[in-house]
Amino acid sequence: MLIIPLTGKLNKKNLPWITIIIILINCFVFFFLQSGDDKFEQEANTYYVKSGLREIEVNEYIKYKKGQNDVQQDIKQPEQTNPDSEIMKQYYLEMFRDRKFKSLLLSDQIITTADPQYKTWRDLRTQYDNILKQVFSMKYGFIPANHNLFTVFSHMFLHADFMHLLGNMIFLWLVGCILELGFGRITYIIVYLLGGVSAVELFSFFNIESTIPLIGASGAISGLMGAYAVAYGRTKINIFYSLGFYFGYIRVYAILLLPLWLAIEAFSLIYFKNSNVAYMAHIGGLAGGAFLGFLIIKIFRTDNHKVFEDAPDPKEAITPLLEKALQKIETLDMKGARPLLLEILAIDENHSIALKQLYNIDKLQPASDEFHKTARRRMLVLSREADSERALLDTYLEYCKLVDKPKIDPAMLLHLCHVFANSRKLDEAEKILDEVLLIAPNHPRLAPSILELAQLSAKRGEK
Repeated sequence: MLIIPLTGKLNKKNLPWITIIIILINCFVFFFLQSGDDKFEQEANTYYVKSGLREIEVNEYIKYKKGQNDVQQDIKQPEQTNPDSEIMKQYYLEMFRDRKFKSLLLSDQIITTADPQYKTWRDLRTQYDNILKQVFSMKYGFIPANHNLFTVFSHMFLHADFMHLLGNMIFLWLVGCILELGFGRITYIIVYLLGGVSAVELFSFFNIESTIPLIGASGAISGLMGAYAVAYGRTKINIFYSLGFYFGYIRVYAILLLPLWLAIEAFSLIYFKNSNVAYMAHIGGLAGGAFLGFLIIKIFRTDNHKVFEDAPDPKEAITPLLEKALQKIETLDMKGARPLLLEILAIDENHSIALKQLYNIDKLQPASDEFHKTARRRMLVLSREADSERALLDTYLEYCKLVDKPKIDPAMLLHLCHVFANSRKLDEAEKILDEVLLIAPNHPRLAPSILELAQLSAKRGEK
């Protein structure tokens, strides 16, 4: 089940730089600093099997499980068990997930100092651990049994694989952008880091003896989600939801997301007991973030609800602007109408009515640069519209008549020639070609235009 909040407030002038920087840091760590992890992990795994360490530890695990009456009593004696048998592989996977056994093993409570094989096992285990120490995620991931302040923060920037990174970065972008705009950059980064801390501390409390490193940004992102739900609790927001086979959009109060997210994580924690996903860390992040969100609205009051307001459609402003412009034109207030028309064209550069009115205003001063610019602009728009050949020709002829020296570049002239030729206005097309021959005889599009006009003339019998 997936529930994601949405906003449409992002733009080039208001980019979420902190979120972008966090994403870049995560990507840099994964693609560069963690790039050698696969090699060292493979080396460690190979050593673990070939050195006989796996056989020793799995056999001890079978004894451990027998002592708990969790295995069948007809299993062969550990020392007679084939290290490559299905039984060994089965219990190896179980042992790998059994955090309690691993904690007891590494604290010398499974293979004790009095055990004859203790020295052999300890030497092999030390060598194996030394290889694992070269794995970046092992070194800087958070290990509850070795609580370290630095790894409390560093684990937030490590990921197990590309899909783990991709999923977290997508959620960070979707949730982080909203909160960075809403909380402000300083508050946002504090919530991100402290949310990650609360996630790791709750996870550590329930897995105090675990030696498996916790890595990933999901705890910190959960902190952002908890803060989001509380800080904007009474705000109706748009969310995307997916039930696997069905998805859609809905508008709900933000506070409803918190119990939903907590319920999803709690269900996953209970149902997927053997999963490698740290659902308890997600719960810790959500709870810690919710508390931070409460502080933000009660003490700092830095939340900005404008990030959830529906962005108005710019084109909705065109009609009232056009009405004002036409009213000013009726009262001959051309100076007041012109900026309104320019504002319309800034929203819709091809708005034919506004462009026609602007052309009519500017042609009152044919010597002005504005008239040359507006005339060229109108001719370009008309040349792209269907059934506008007559208006295009009239505009061109009027423009040439009003100005002493037309300011149309050769490319635009040849474009007009093509439009006129195809609308069977061959005389006008020929005049334009004559003009281009004078001002730009070497233009690369001139020869094809002459050929086109010649072929069309031939079809009319004017060989």
